Amino acid sequence: MWFIEEVGELATTLAAKDEKNKAEEFADVFAWLCTLANISNVNLEKACEKYTAGDVDGFK
Repeated sequence: MWFIEEVGELATTLAAKDEKNKAEEFADVFAWLCTLANISNVNLEKACEKYTAGDVDGFK
């Protein structure tokens, strides 16, 4: 699955403290997450409401 590969690339980038590629890898993970949610008929905005409403401890 492409998403898992992208998460692995992000993890590698973070572990290596690769500032040059960090933003690109985050964007890749985000794009694939949005794609998977879309094809699974998941409304990410609605799914994330508990985070944006401040209902999750430790989330800023």
